[in-house]
Amino acid sequence: MKKYLLIALLFGLCLHAYANNSKVDSLKGELLNAKSRLELGRINYLIAYALKDQAPNQSEAFIGNAIVAFKSIEDFKRAGKAYKLAGYIHYQLNNYKQAGKAYLYGAKYFEQVQDRLNASRCYIDFAVQALNANDLATGEAYLQRALKASMPDLGNHDLGLAYLLLGHVYHCKGDYEGALKAYNDALVLARKNFNVKIGICGTLLDLGQYEEAAIKLGQLKEEVGTEDPYKTLAVAVEYLKLYEGQEAYAQVLQEVSLLKPRLQPYKRLYAITLYRQWAALSQANNTANALNVARKLVQHCQQHNLNNQLLNFLPALATFATNQKQHKLAVGWFKELTRLRQTLVFERMEQETQVRIELALATQEFDIEMQEANAAQGLDNTFSTALLLQISVGMGGLIVLLLLLYIWPMYKKHRQFNVELKALYTDQERDLTNEQIALRVRIIYRNVYGKLLVDNFREDEGGEEEDED
Repeated sequence: MKKYLLIALLFGLCLHAYANNSKVDSLKGELLNAKSRLELGRINYLIAYALKDQAPNQSEAFIGNAIVAFKSIEDFKRAGKAYKLAGYIHYQLNNYKQAGKAYLYGAKYFEQVQDRLNASRCYIDFAVQALNANDLATGEAYLQRALKASMPDLGNHDLGLAYLLLGHVYHCKGDYEGALKAYNDALVLARKNFNVKIGICGTLLDLGQYEEAAIKLGQLKEEVGTEDPYKTLAVAVEYLKLYEGQEAYAQVLQEVSLLKPRLQPYKRLYAITLYRQWAALSQANNTANALNVARKLVQHCQQHNLNNQLLNFLPALATFATNQKQHKLAVGWFKELTRLRQTLVFERMEQETQVRIELALATQEFDIEMQEANAAQGLDNTFSTALLLQISVGMGGLIVLLLLLYIWPMYKKHRQFNVELKALYTDQERDLTNEQIALRVRIIYRNVYGKLLVDNFREDEGGEEEDED
């Protein structure tokens, strides 16, 4: 039966791959007939999305074309989406620096169009990479930034994921109180998320709050039921830790005997269960069986390359073998521990350090590029302001010049008129009649201003006289 299921699965995968390849070929055909930059960017994006998992190295070129097309028409929302996909593709290619920059650019363009939801998703994606590099500080910083930037905009799923990751950060730092608070915040938003609930149970056990942990585990066990075998067994393994904390070692051994046959497909859970069995046997002073289980545990981890679990288990197992005067076994396990620390741990730390450095470089380069862009924009604004100021000053000077050209001759004429008028009234001849004086004033006015003086009062007076006739 399993053979037929495997054949059916492979057949289904082949059909899916064939359909996907046909879709890509069709899109490439459309690409040749693209009539606008928007259409060019959209088709490149769709091809990149179709190839992102099966051929990320090919997908990289198409998503680059999409980004260029969207930016050329200033479609910043689509540019943000393209950068977000580019981050995923670069991560698939283990190009962490480019992935980090892509996520940061995606956030920038989403913020530019006020799409705080997708901007925060980009920050969360960047934080996940930092956590994968064991850079808890950077991961926490970007998670907090995502939450602070768009708390009202994030949906329950995204908020729940952010708080779940924060819980992971605090748990790794040993801040179990902070982890529990973050997990509870995540639970409010993602009530059906199994990882949140199992995280709460594990944190309560680490805090030694066994009664509350027992209640939570009971509720989770009832909720999970038997539909999902992995979740059911994961809860059962957490119960072993609860019984161990309550020093109920007989119950641990009883549960282990029931669980082991069901745990064979789940290698990591099986290893944890063997470790709990060894701990219970050693606490019960059942030395012979404890050593036997310890040997099986080491063999199981080596056989299935569970090196991380082996690194956690070996110090206690080797110390136990030493105390039981099993010196040959203890020496072998200590040598294995040394080998793993020199190879696996060093390699993992080196990789984590490299990723951390690349993410830091990506962040620095992004900040420098943004500063240069802002400086250029500031220079443009300064130039525009200076140009506007120059234009304003020029216009003002022109207006002043025109006013001077008009006002100065008028001022000179007005002054000349006043001087001659004063000379008229200071004339030695005092026997001039009013009519003669008025006539002279009109002559002076015409000579100075070049036009006749209109006496409005006299015209009105004459008009009234005509009406009376």
